[in-house]
This record gives sequence, structure tokens and C-alpha cells, in this order.
Amino acid sequence: MVSSRWTVLLAISAFALPASATTFCCIGPDGRRICGDVMPTQCLSRAYQEYGSQGTIVRQHEAPLTPEQRAVREAEMARKHAEERRLADEERRDRALLASYTSVKDIELKRDRTIAEAEVQLRTVQDRYDKAVARRGELAKETEFYTKKPVPESLKTQIRDNEADVASFQATIESRKKDIAAIAARFDEEQRHYQYLLEKYKTTVSPPH
Repeated sequence: MVSSRWTVLLAISAFALPASATTFCCIGPDGRRICGDVMPTQCLSRAYQEYGSQGTIVRQHEAPLTPEQRAVREAEMARKHAEERRLADEERRDRALLASYTSVKDIELKRDRTIAEAEVQLRTVQDRYDKAVARRGELAKETEFYTKKPVPESLKTQIRDNEADVASFQATIESRKKDIAAIAARFDEEQRHYQYLLEKYKTTVSPPH
């Protein structure tokens, strides 16, 4: 029985490979096999194989990519790397979340403290707003004395400053309220994801680290 090695040698010799240290072969445009001890010109744009002196393939080369194929491959590699980074970032966030709390109750307590602090800031701004609105009423009464004569520039300046204060405090109040809503939503999401991670890893040896 002919050994597999001799089978390969016989198959290679059937293609009349040149007897050199390295032989290059490819399938030409007409479907015929082309070989040479130097790279045949017809193989430059095609997939080819390198054969050693023993008639075995020592290296396989893909055909050069067209610009379109290269663009597709680069886009796919970029997508793959972006997905790998996303998964790595997600795993880091999961590890950080699991390390930040010992229980769901911890999340609830931190949420309540954070919201309470934000509400203190809101009340402070609300108090300033209320005082600015009250001052606006006082300034309006002062202008009543000038129905038949020009309003002093100093009073006009106070009115403008007061209106700016009222508008600024009102905008800050709305911003603080949105902040509180965002805080509540963030902690709700953290609690949901924390519970998910506890369920995910409770049957495994340990969480990711």
C-alpha cells in the first residue's frame, strides 16, 4: 500500500512541479494549474500555494483583496473591535456595580440620601425664588408713585435685576426637579440591573472579576 506521503508526491509530480527548494502554484484564469520555482506572473493576483522540496504544501496564500473587499473586511474588523470594547466596558460596569453594594437595600438607602440632598438644594433655590417674587411685588408698588412722573433709573435697574433673578431661580428650580427625577431613574435602573446580576451569577462559582 502506497503511503500518504508518496501519494502526495505522486499527485504533485502529476502537475510537473519544478524540482526546486520552493515551488509556487496557482489555478490560472483558464482553470489550469500554473507552477514555477519563482512566482508565476499569473499567480500574482490569485490565491497560491508554496510547496517545499518534499512536495508538500508549506504555506497557503489567499488572493489579494480588491479595494471593495478590503473596505468590507476593515469595516467588519472595526465592528468586531467596537463590539469587543462594548462588552469589556459592560463587564467592567457590572463588576463595579456588584462591588459597590452588598444588597438591594444598600441601593435604596443611597438613592434616598442622594434625593434628600438634591431636595435640600431645591428648597434653597425655591426660597430664593419666593423672596424674589415677593420683592417683585414690592417694586411694583413703588412704581405706583410714579404714574405721573418718570420712574427713577435706580428703580428701573432694581426691577430689571429682580426680573432676571426671578427668571434665573425659576429655571434652576426646573433643572433641580429634572435632576431629582433623573436620580430616581438612575437608581431604579441600578437596582434592576443589580438584581439581574445577582440572579445571573447565583448559580455560578463567582461573578466576573
